[in-house]
Formats: sequence, structure tokens, C-alpha cells
Amino acid sequence: MTKILFNEESHTYHVDGVLTPSVTTILAATKFKDKYKGIPKGVLANAATFGTNVHRAIEFDDPEGLGLREMLAYEQWLKVQKKHGIVPVAKEQKVHYGTLFVGTFDMIAIIEGEKWLLDIKTTAQLDKEYIGYQESFYETAYLDMYPDEDEFDRFGVIWLPKGKIGKLIEIEPVDNEELQKILDEYRELSDEVEESQFEFSAN
Repeated sequence: MTKILFNEESHTYHVDGVLTPSVTTILAATKFKDKYKGIPKGVLANAATFGTNVHRAIEFDDPEGLGLREMLAYEQWLKVQKKHGIVPVAKEQKVHYGTLFVGTFDMIAIIEGEKWLLDIKTTAQLDKEYIGYQESFYETAYLDMYPDEDEFDRFGVIWLPKGKIGKLIEIEPVDNEELQKILDEYRELSDEVEESQFEFSAN
């Protein structure tokens, strides 16, 4: 069985011992390289801590230790979950496509009988295009790992911005042709991987 290791300090993944770029790394180096341009590092660090704490509370269904604003975001998640009848079936699952790319998606859930791939965002602004690319890469990896599984019925995001009402928002997926363009662009930027690694079949 494939072994995926994530180093939290360096934010790097190894798949069976091979350093493998994350979906986040690939997107940050290509189509979304200016996503955080001009935002102070301190602001990004605080936002990352807030998001990480809320994610962990949702993952383990345990809000203990959350700060006031984090607790409010967690409570909004509970309200969104109840409103839409969200039934999580997997959380924080690592997926990979060989050593081409790797990542961790937030949640698979059943909503009104449909299987959703869900992301959790706590950002002040919601970049739906970015999430569409992110989740499309995750679906590609998931279906490659589990070929007997059906495609997801829908993509979505649970948006929990600070001090605001939480929402479930549907996200449009990105087709494999667009994903391949991103991988081709990343390949041109990378000197560490062989060209043959940057090809994947359509699902």
C-alpha cells in the first residue's frame, strides 16, 4: 500500500519516499502565483493559524481550545451542517496521483443522497475558481486511487469567514484538459522531475 508522508514544518509530501509536489504548490507556482501578492506575511500567518484550528475542530468534532472567533466559526459549521443535512463520510484524506501530485482534501459528505467533495475555507474572500482547480485535482487523484468509486456528484465549499454567517456554496469543476495545462506549465518550471511524470489519463 502506498505510503504518503506529510511534513508539517516544511509543508512537503513524500509518496513512497519520493518528494511529490502538492496541489497547492502546483497552483501557487502557475495559474495562481499572484494569489497572495501584496498581503503581509503576518496577516497570512494569522489567517493560516485561524484556518488550521477551525479545520482541526471540524475534523475531530472537538472545539476544545478554540479562541472566541474560532469558536464562532465552528458554531457556524454546525449550523450549516444541520441546515443542509451534511453527513461526513471522510475527513482530511490524503490522495495522490502517482508521484505527479498529492494533497489532502477536507471532506467527502452525503447531502440529500448525493456525494459531495467539500473544501472548508475561513478566508475573508472566497476564490471559487481556485477551489474548482483544487478539488478537480483531488477528484482525479481519488478516482485513480479508487477506480471502483463513482465520480463526485457535486463539488462545494463550506465557507466560514470570521464574524460572518457560514454558507455551503457549490463549485464548478475544471476539466482534465485545463488540469493538464497547469501540469505542463509546472513541468516547465521544474528541473527535478522527468517529463514522463507529467501526463495523466482522463477519468
